[in-house]
Amino acid sequence: MTEFVLIVYLFTVVCVFGAIGMIVRKWIHRIRTRISFEQSLKKSELIIIPLYNNGKKLNFVVDSGSTCNIINASVVDKLTILQEDIDASKIESISIAGDTRANNVVSMMLEGKAENFFETFFVMDMDAAFRWSSSEYGEQVHGILGCDFLTRYGKGIDFDKYIIYTK
Repeated sequence: MTEFVLIVYLFTVVCVFGAIGMIVRKWIHRIRTRISFEQSLKKSELIIIPLYNNGKKLNFVVDSGSTCNIINASVVDKLTILQEDIDASKIESISIAGDTRANNVVSMMLEGKAENFFETFFVMDMDAAFRWSSSEYGEQVHGILGCDFLTRYGKGIDFDKYIIYTK
């Protein structure tokens, strides 16, 4: 009987430590994958986050109202593109004003501080739209990450802590 109690006790201890380890790993992952936007929100009143493409820093406006990702055409040639849609005539976007236009589409890997994201972007000339970013934010904005990015990677926005976090 004593051996049985000892085995049950050891099994319980191992399970408890295993559960604690799993909880700690999840907690550390959530902390490591947080992306701060406090500085950009205070400077430009927009959520702007830095991500990297093969070491090149790119700044993205996070727009939960946008249904797609957009990358500025002027930076595409400098990036590591993993896939490019050649037949742009089949890819159309509609602006908020109702204009329809054909766009190239590219896919690329983006690196955060603790995780990677494989994303597809509409390629658009956004130079005029992003001209303000250097003077107001202090750095150039290169694109927009839409709500698909947030939902695909299980991200939430916490405006009290100024972070994008993993749910």
